[in-house]
Amino acid sequence: MVNRKTKNWKGYFLEFLLLFLAVSLGFMADNFREKASERTKEKEYIQSMIEDVGEDKINIEEVINVNGNRIKNLDSLLNICFHYKPVDKIKFNRYFVHIITHPEFIAPTELTMQQLKNAGGMRLIKSKKAINAIIRYDTQLKKIANQQKYYEAYQNKAIDLGTKIFNLQKLVFALRKPNNKRTSKDFELITDDEVMLKELGNSVAMYKGIMEYYVILLQEMEEQGEVLTETLKKAYDLQ
Repeated sequence: MVNRKTKNWKGYFLEFLLLFLAVSLGFMADNFREKASERTKEKEYIQSMIEDVGEDKINIEEVINVNGNRIKNLDSLLNICFHYKPVDKIKFNRYFVHIITHPEFIAPTELTMQQLKNAGGMRLIKSKKAINAIIRYDTQLKKIANQQKYYEAYQNKAIDLGTKIFNLQKLVFALRKPNNKRTSKDFELITDDEVMLKELGNSVAMYKGIMEYYVILLQEMEEQGEVLTETLKKAYDLQ
């Protein structure tokens, strides 16, 4: 004769076991879907980062080119500051324009970087090499931003000195004329005092040095970008 209590206990146990398996399988399925979603998101971040670095490279090359030309003009300005002759007045004014022109800065494409840092996206990046390469690139971005502050500060110092030497009102009107129509009468110096000109030269020399280092940092950023792109493509088997 079968014990009814034993039968009931076995039935309850079987029901519990089936329920436990159902819950466990459901949990495993949810966990699998979550992991799959994270892997998908991780690849999206990586692909987006590669695209951002590609855009940065284009911008960097343009900014390096513009600043390289500006450095050459500052060299000419420096030479006039320390060896001024009245015959140099037109060139002196023209080269000074390269000081008062708005700086040509890089504006990094940081959307993906900010998402990784602020939205907890960095935890999704499983490759240690990828993380290290991203951090190095971000560090370079910070160096660039810091150097841009010095760039503006020293530019403003040179401009302040220039306002005591150049007649900016006449300079603005003269620049509106075609090059072949400008004469020395279109330009005017408030003073050609040797001490003030050399003081401007010293300030321009500092400004030029800051700009040259800025270009070096841009070149390093471009190199870091190439390393980052190669690292990400290799780590995630991307073309």
